[in-house]
Order: sequence, then structure tokens, then C-alpha cells
Amino acid sequence: MLNEANIKAREEPASFHEVADALGLGMSFRIEVDAKGASRMFTFVGPNCFQLTGITPQQALANPSLLYEQIVPEHRVAMGEAEAAAQAAEGPFSIEVEMVLPNGARRWRRIQSAPTRKADGSAVWTGLLTDITQERKDAAERREQQLRLEAAVEATGLGFWEWDVHTAKLTWSARNREMFGLTPDEPITIERFLSLVHPDDAEIVRLAYAAAEDQPDGGDYTVEHRVAGLPDGEIRWIQAQGRVVKDESGVRLVVGTSLDITKRKQAEDRRSLLLGELAHRAKNGIAVMMSLVAQTA
Repeated sequence: MLNEANIKAREEPASFHEVADALGLGMSFRIEVDAKGASRMFTFVGPNCFQLTGITPQQALANPSLLYEQIVPEHRVAMGEAEAAAQAAEGPFSIEVEMVLPNGARRWRRIQSAPTRKADGSAVWTGLLTDITQERKDAAERREQQLRLEAAVEATGLGFWEWDVHTAKLTWSARNREMFGLTPDEPITIERFLSLVHPDDAEIVRLAYAAAEDQPDGGDYTVEHRVAGLPDGEIRWIQAQGRVVKDESGVRLVVGTSLDITKRKQAEDRRSLLLGELAHRAKNGIAVMMSLVAQTA
């Protein structure tokens, strides 16, 4: 039988800590810091504390420095700066740090937290500590593979590029930057790329990408376009080949290569000009011959 207390418990939403623990997101915590920032203490530490740090919740509650001291010294400074910036803005912060566990194992953790200011000037920080060791390892391996791929691709004269649609991050190899007249350190975004495409070719590029994007599982595309705004005023032709990669949420990644085909285009233009001139002369020759035949007749 439901009593008033049970009904109230069902109506109240689960707390952040309850949700974090139930979903196994990491170690939830709550820290209270006095108005001067001189004293801090844990008022709550989730049950996943021991699994992630080798320290029990009871030990962390009794001595908050045990967890802080696990952060490697070079990352403690960044941690302090992130906290100070978040406190000044009264907003959240997120930072990745390396921690050394009591058994000597080194693990990467992401710490996310946000302060709530109290009337007396003190603050309550609610946050989550998660394990990102495998995530960092996978990212390093992907980066290593990408560097090897870029080296292999650029050995053939191709530029390599990658567009992460979810994060809007555009990554270009050194060769690709060189083709478009960009410096090694110049920021590159999808909007900046589109500004470098010759205005007369922008629609061609858009339609080529759209055709690949419309494929249920993504698709490949090839498009030739000119580069605008080069420092020396040169007109450069690029052949871009891309692949649209999709997942259940839609387009996830677009990867591809760029090839400078300016010399080929110039050769094609010269050939077209030559053929046009030959056709013109042949036409004139035939006209002269027909005139002579007519006169002779």
C-alpha cells in the first residue's frame, strides 16, 4: 500500500548522484569550499570511488587531499586554473588529467564540475570523475594511423583532409594547406574552405557532396574546382575525392584527398585551343578550295 512518503519519493526526480551511479557513468562527488577558498572537503563521494581511484569513499571523505594528490604534478596547475576560471564565470569546467593510483598504475580521468554559490560566499561543487584511459589510448592510435596515412598519401603528391561533422573540426595535411595557399598554422574551418573555392565552382562542389550525402549509407564523390584568393593571383585547379561516412545518427565523417591538376588543365586548354585553331584553318582551307572549284567551273 502506498503511503504519503512513498508517493512523494516517486514524485521527486532522482538526484544527479543517483543517476550517475545507476548508469555507471563514473564517480560522482560534491565538494564544499569556504568563501576564501582556503578549505575544502567532500560532502559526498559516489560508490565508484574505489574502482576508479583505489581509495574508498570513506577515506576520501576523511581526507580530500588523497584524491587530489593522485593527479600528476604537471596537471595540478591546469586543474587549479580550470577551477579558478569556472568559479569566476560561475560556470562548469571539464579537464583531462593523468592520475597515479596507490598501486602505481597511471590512468587518465576526465573531471567535470560546476559551482553553486551560497549566500555566505562559499561554494558547492558538484561533479563527475570518469575513466578515459582507453579513450585516450584509442585516440593516440588513431592519430598515429592518421600520420602514417598522411605520409603515404603525401608521398604520391596528394593532400589529405578530414571533416568531423559532429564537432565541426576540419583537419588538413600540410600538403593540402599548401595547395590552397594556407600557412601551416592558419585556422581552417568548413566556412574558410568554401571561401577558397572559386565562386563559379562553389555550386558544383556543393552538389557533388550532396549527392554522396543523400546515399543511405554514404557515398563517394569526385569534383574538380578552382582555388580562389591565392597570394600570387594564380588560378589553381584541384581534383577532390571524398567519402561520406554515416552511422545511425547520420553523417559522421567526411574524408578525402586533393590533387593539384593545374598542369593537366593547362594542357587540356592548350590542346583545345590548338584543335580549335586547326578546325578554323581547315574550315578556311575548305572554303578557299570550294571557291576555286566554283570559279574553275
